[in-house]
Amino acid sequence: MGLRLAGRKENGWFNRQTVAAMFGVTVVHFDQTIRPLIPKDAIRKEKQSRMFYARAVIDAWAARRGPGPAVPRDEDEALVFGGSDSPALERLRDEKAKIAKLDREEREGQLLPLDAVQQVLTAVAARLQNLGETLQRDFGPEASRVLNEAIEDARRDFRGWLGSE
Repeated sequence: MGLRLAGRKENGWFNRQTVAAMFGVTVVHFDQTIRPLIPKDAIRKEKQSRMFYARAVIDAWAARRGPGPAVPRDEDEALVFGGSDSPALERLRDEKAKIAKLDREEREGQLLPLDAVQQVLTAVAARLQNLGETLQRDFGPEASRVLNEAIEDARRDFRGWLGSE
């Protein structure tokens, strides 16, 4: 489908900032997603900038987009429509990357569920408590006191490691 640009009006040409504004996107988004769709004969150089024939830009974009209204299907898609360099899109990408990293670490066995760690530590604490009672019975209160101090030091270290101190 060729463009018929002969007989066009001169007022149909706009610079990239104006065309980007027409689409409600940033210049960066325009350059990355819309500009590659525009036929070469709908772009001309004027002084130091490129000018774009509006009708050709709209036709190229509409052909690529397909039929139907451009209504976002979900919140993620709505953020994507805001432009590729929007702060909201960057936050979304960061959060999705964090979730993917956590999923990968869990699959690789590098990430442990907190409830499982808590169960193991509760079982260890019960065994240490039994040991303390045995030490006190067999060797007196001083042996039990030394064990209790060591347990308390370990508890503080663990809470510091979890960041809950």
